[in-house]
Amino acid sequence: MESVREKIEKRAYELFLKRGGQHGYQLQDWLQAEKDVSEELKRKQATDEKAKAEEKAKAEQRAKAEEKARAEEKARAEEKARAEQKAKAEEKAKAEEKAKAEERAKAEEKAKAEQKAKAEEKAKAEQKAKAEEKAKAEKKPDPKKAEEQNGKKKPAKK
Repeated sequence: MESVREKIEKRAYELFLKRGGQHGYQLQDWLQAEKDVSEELKRKQATDEKAKAEEKAKAEQRAKAEEKARAEEKARAEEKARAEQKAKAEEKAKAEEKAKAEERAKAEEKAKAEQKAKAEEKAKAEQKAKAEEKAKAEKKPDPKKAEEQNGKKKPAKK
């Protein structure tokens, strides 16, 4: 890289040549060269600072955009997690409701079966009672029938 002194020397020589190579103006050429190089360096420094500032601003914009994208991604992930959690809760509630409905149906079925068994038991008991009554009636002779079969009447007791 060229030093500042080398730049001043080069610029002073350019001024010397521009004037047609006339001698006697070395100090003026040198001072003008210092001024020109100083201004050039200031412009370059300002340009560099501006470029750095622009690069910094771009970097900050990229960082903000990346942060925004991360925040949006995080929000989407959280929303997805909430939706999945809600779906699981709904699914669980449906499963619980289904289980309750099945339990109610089983309880109703059991109650009907018990009611049917009681009704059958009652019917059997009634049939048995009727059968027993009929059997008793058949074993116990009817007094009128017995008289008719024997052909005699029993004398009345006094």
